[in-house]
Amino acid sequence: MAIKHHTMDELYDKLKDYGDLKLNVPFAKLTTFAVGGPAQYLVLVTETQKLVDLLNYLNGAGVNYFIIGG
Repeated sequence: MAIKHHTMDELYDKLKDYGDLKLNVPFAKLTTFAVGGPAQYLVLVTETQKLVDLLNYLNGAGVNYFIIGG
């Protein structure tokens, strides 16, 4: 994960602003085929604008992300 000018603690604190933040969640609990290793951070976002803001933040910070669900 490439993070520009952010520590992991700063990233953790910032992600909490956008939704329900969970740590080290196995992807197996989230996928149809029950496969996958842990997601370091999982943010459950329930508001469209918060999702937009989160994606803008992640892109600006240079953080790689993956969107699941829909």
